Amino acid sequence: MNAAAARPAASETLRKAKPDDGDFLRAMGRRVREARERRSMSRRAVSEAADVSERYLAQLEGGEGNASVVLLRRVAHALGLPLTELL
Repeated sequence: MNAAAARPAASETLRKAKPDDGDFLRAMGRRVREARERRSMSRRAVSEAADVSERYLAQLEGGEGNASVVLLRRVAHALGLPLTELL
């Protein structure tokens, strides 16, 4: 067996190294929920301050869907946090 055959293909290496999007979204949702709870804010209060729907906020906190950067920025602002703290 030659050395090239023993090495994994580049695409396989990249696939294995790629972070799991689901884990990322769940962790981000957890940070949003924890920040909201630390401030004793209801989901409704944050959604109104951020001008996003309660449904969107619930999905974000649940780690579901794909968070829009602009809407996430609004949520961070409503919570008085820099966007980077939620990411």
